[in-house]
Amino acid sequence: MKTSATIFALLVMLILGIATLFIIQSNDIVGQNKAAVLEIQGGIMQINCDGIAGWAWNSQLLGINVKIKAYADGDVLTGKLIYTGLANQATPTLAKAITGTEGKFGFNVTIPVQYKDNKEHKYYIYAEDFYISSKRVLLENTYKQLTCA
Repeated sequence: MKTSATIFALLVMLILGIATLFIIQSNDIVGQNKAAVLEIQGGIMQINCDGIAGWAWNSQLLGINVKIKAYADGDVLTGKLIYTGLANQATPTLAKAITGTEGKFGFNVTIPVQYKDNKEHKYYIYAEDFYISSKRVLLENTYKQLTCA
């Protein structure tokens, strides 16, 4: 009987601990770090028929990589999603020059074969806040038109 009461008490403490952790994290995301979403920066370094290379980071949340989403033939509302991933590839020289750190903020998007059809396609690359995906930034030097064979 004592063992059952001990297990029950531990489960209650665990549940309360998880709930408390979630509340703290939620308040942090929605409250204090809400402005951090506006600190997402990035750009496209290269775009050609092999792919699109760029970088993105959130200056307020350096330890958390931002999400990258790429759309073809339209923006986030009208385009076709062709890539989802993280800006987590090493770009040491760029990272040091832009952020002052040696973080991993790079990404590479491969152009899908169906877009190598000798027709012009336009690409839009967005960086999204890791926690709040509706908060996104269209990266600099994006929405480029490209014709690939």
